Amino acid sequence: MFPAEALAREMASRGWRIVLATDQRGEQYAANFPAEEKLYLDTAT
Repeated sequence: MFPAEALAREMASRGWRIVLATDQRGEQYAANFPAEEKLYLDTAT
């Protein structure tokens, strides 16, 4: 998640719209993720 967060911050600074799609495992790290929209997916592991 952390490399994606760094990339998202850089892309946002260049005007990109950031959307995070994650499952329950990534949800705990999503609070500070720089996304305009967050999608939480139900997955089977």
